[in-house]
Amino acid sequence: MNNLITRAWAGLLFVLLFLTCLYFGSWYWMALLVVFYANGLSEFLAPKKELIFGITKVNLVIFAVLWLGLSIGSQFYFVNYFERIASTYNVPIPAGYIVSFILAIPLLLSIAFIVIGQKDKARFETLMYCYFGVFYIGYGVMALGFLRHNALVNNLTSNQLVLAVAAVAGVWVSDTFAYLTGKKWGKRKLAPSISPNKSVEGFIGGMVVTIIFEVLFLSVFNDMAYIPVAIVYGGLLAAVATAGDLVQSMWKRSVGIKDSGNIIPGHGGVLDRIDAQLLAAPFSLFFWIIVNNYFVGL
Repeated sequence: MNNLITRAWAGLLFVLLFLTCLYFGSWYWMALLVVFYANGLSEFLAPKKELIFGITKVNLVIFAVLWLGLSIGSQFYFVNYFERIASTYNVPIPAGYIVSFILAIPLLLSIAFIVIGQKDKARFETLMYCYFGVFYIGYGVMALGFLRHNALVNNLTSNQLVLAVAAVAGVWVSDTFAYLTGKKWGKRKLAPSISPNKSVEGFIGGMVVTIIFEVLFLSVFNDMAYIPVAIVYGGLLAAVATAGDLVQSMWKRSVGIKDSGNIIPGHGGVLDRIDAQLLAAPFSLFFWIIVNNYFVGL
């Protein structure tokens, strides 16, 4: 019972912190994302400690956090500048991505030199593992930042905060109801070799409830959103979130761990809490780029 109470309180505090920073946005949201990234990347590197040594791990995390912070920070500055000076912002790609692509070049070189610096212990596997962790987690977290502060939507018809909450909460709804539906009616395994507890019935149940949630949420808080768009978005979001969860499960199986960490009592590590968001956020960003640039009136 005590473990259940601890888990419930920890989960509630995590959600409150997440939503509070998301609501206020700006540097509050950036600071939270940077902390998530630093912890998440550290968790990702930890199981490979025989390949990635202490000073190397510290250097890698520092360089990666600088890359992420500068990328998200440049996006916030860009949006604030256009709101303040031009009073409008509607461009096809977040400025922060342009900065991130440019800064990725020295980051790629830094990682290569860090690994090569291990001399006889240098392994190609280490290099690929570091690249995947840095950029898979990095661009997932970055997309969360760009969803909250973007230059992709016509500010007369779409609200940045609403779209960000629709993405984040939609993933939580999908995960929760997939679990509940699967526990009640699950029979057929969705991916038995990766995550034995996930079922086809649970996946369908989570998708249906996510579609309902997105239709209601976007209809209430974003008046110009078409119901067909919300239906498509809800269904695809649930599918992508499930894929993100399965990627995390695949990684944990490959390195032989149950949880990515223990920073959140009863819930594991940061990666355990944002695994689905790492794919769902980039998908959501891409989805709303398409909708707001090519569907007139949305």
